[in-house]
Amino acid sequence: MRINALVLVRASEGRVLMVKGERSITWSLPGNFLRQGETIPDAAARALKQQTRLIRSITRFLVLNHLPAHSGTGHEELTVICDGGELGEGESVAVPAPFAVPGIADIEWVGENELPLYAAEDPYRWAIEEAVAMAEKKINMLLPRKDGEMAHSDIDPLKPPRRRIGALVIVRDSQGRVLLVRPTYGTGGLQLPGGGVHAGEYVSCGAARELREETGLVRKLRTVVALDHMPENSTAAEGYNVVLDGGVLPDDEARAVAVPEDARDELSECVWVHPSALDEVCEPYQARRIREGLAAIAQGAGVPLLIQGEHAAA
Repeated sequence: MRINALVLVRASEGRVLMVKGERSITWSLPGNFLRQGETIPDAAARALKQQTRLIRSITRFLVLNHLPAHSGTGHEELTVICDGGELGEGESVAVPAPFAVPGIADIEWVGENELPLYAAEDPYRWAIEEAVAMAEKKINMLLPRKDGEMAHSDIDPLKPPRRRIGALVIVRDSQGRVLLVRPTYGTGGLQLPGGGVHAGEYVSCGAARELREETGLVRKLRTVVALDHMPENSTAAEGYNVVLDGGVLPDDEARAVAVPEDARDELSECVWVHPSALDEVCEPYQARRIREGLAAIAQGAGVPLLIQGEHAAA
């Protein structure tokens, strides 16, 4: 799966910074595909600096847009639109002479009414419009980071690194407890219901399927509350876990939640856990992930999960 990190930079009167590549007939937000082992904030900041000469610390994302396999490339794509903020006093982005910026033929500030002329493809334009709306809300949706510098090698967009995408769900009860499941394998620690997204499966559909298979619950999943970068290890490829908000269950539904018969080989129980007890029952990284998701929910900071620019239906 290709992961594309784009940056939304705004100026006065709601204008958006867009670029056009040397070999492209369409316009795009500044950005690029992630290299092997690179985080989304690093990729977004790298591309923004290369393409516009702007230096930004990228700390939050605004929209997650899942695109199915492209007819031209055959690869699925997960596009993360990050917040590059507003142009500050003394900052400027000049339209360059042709090809003055390597790889970029032109740069423009585009008003909202002009978007259909520049971002002609509906799914892409819709995603930008959603990102602008989220940026205006001043949310604090943090992106996962790594400490220290990493060496990166350029990749061919047509041959992206092998990556896995996981979909996890936070479901709460009226007491504020979180629904966790206990796998029959591994350390026996509790974790959020969820699992790997199948090839060609939308993130929202994968999350809904895993939640139903592991808990019997059927929920509408449309909001992302955390995006967790998982480095490659001895048993798994590099990947991202997308955490979605599953909402609050009524008391009668919460009491009835149990592992379905078909899942008893993989899961031993469903458990409601108060956030204060997460460190006692979860692996440290699992507890941190859940707390970040709960904090985003409490702040109303979830971001929309899109499919080809439209809100996910699952």
